[in-house]
Amino acid sequence: MNRKQILFYALFNAALLSCIFIFKDELAIVLFVGVVSNVFIVYRLELVHQLENQKRVSQAKQLNLQQEKNIQLKSRQIETIVSNLPFPIALMDTHGNIVLSNILFDQFVIDHNQSLSYDSKAFQQDIGSFIKHAYIKDEAQTKTFNINGIDFQALSIPVFDGGRSSGCLFMFLDITKILEGERVQKRFIADASHELRTPLSVITGMIRILNRPDFKDTETLKEFVDQIDKESLRMDNIITDLMVLSKLSSNRVILNPELVNLKQLILDVYTPLKRSILEKNNTFTLEIDEKIHLNLDRVKAHQIFTNLLTNAIKFTQDGTITISSEISAPFCIIKVIDTGIGIKEEDQKYIFERFYRTDQSRSRASGGSGLGLAIVKSFVIAHKGEIEVSSTVEKGSCFTVKLPL
Repeated sequence: MNRKQILFYALFNAALLSCIFIFKDELAIVLFVGVVSNVFIVYRLELVHQLENQKRVSQAKQLNLQQEKNIQLKSRQIETIVSNLPFPIALMDTHGNIVLSNILFDQFVIDHNQSLSYDSKAFQQDIGSFIKHAYIKDEAQTKTFNINGIDFQALSIPVFDGGRSSGCLFMFLDITKILEGERVQKRFIADASHELRTPLSVITGMIRILNRPDFKDTETLKEFVDQIDKESLRMDNIITDLMVLSKLSSNRVILNPELVNLKQLILDVYTPLKRSILEKNNTFTLEIDEKIHLNLDRVKAHQIFTNLLTNAIKFTQDGTITISSEISAPFCIIKVIDTGIGIKEEDQKYIFERFYRTDQSRSRASGGSGLGLAIVKSFVIAHKGEIEVSSTVEKGSCFTVKLPL
């Protein structure tokens, strides 16, 4: 029974009550009670209906409030994520206005008083052109820029909502190290080719002279044989370094550790290089405690100190070279010190990078490939050790190797 039916029924009872009340008191009382009950039912139903409406309104308000809180929370989360991204990023809406960006994106803005949009003059010229072109084309694009000495790869990605374009996302990735690595590697390939071609040309030329029918100079023959041997060794060293580098690039540094006497290891390194030290009129000093034993891969540890000592010999003339050790838990600290030409301060942070050579002409003359120190660092790290350099031009260098006890 709906409210209208109940109301009609109550009015009908009221009319009936009026008629019967005149004729019979007891029946009138009964009917009166029925009328009052019906009126109360109507009132109660109306009240329940109002309460239900209020409840629905309250629930709707709470739902809207919760939805607003969720939206605000998600908005803060997105802003936090964008703000902490390690590269410049910006979001443009369907009208071409930048509505979200991080602080790194500000480096592309030259006028912070202007609003940021696709046709704004507030951006650096190249960036502004890229953003405008991306907005007009409404398709994914990529381009490389150099901004303030930093190489960026810019990406524009259209954003769609229900199949319709709703803006564009811009990301700018710092590819400076990648491009620099490519440039260094290309330069190294050219240098390595030259390094291999030079001794090969010397060997080829000498062999042709030796093969002449009229060649009978025994003294020159001995000089040529010695030179061929030296150039062959030089080529072998370059090829060996390239093979080691190939393994390092594949992350295949496998150690075969054993207990090694440090002093004996350094003596094994020194012995074949003794002649080179004397030829350059250098004095060699060894200050290693013979009681020190370390858990090392003997072959790789030998190469670490061979490369460091060879480097010291190359760049030291009429000076001193010292290898010393001391214990400072949890490391044994080994220092290779020379009084050679030293390393410029700006070169020291790159000295352990692959293919890097501080002085192209001087390194080439000494037969350096730019791989020796990179190999040293990789082997030291493989032993869970550390290596660093300190140097002063024209005074010398000190390479410090820290190996676990």
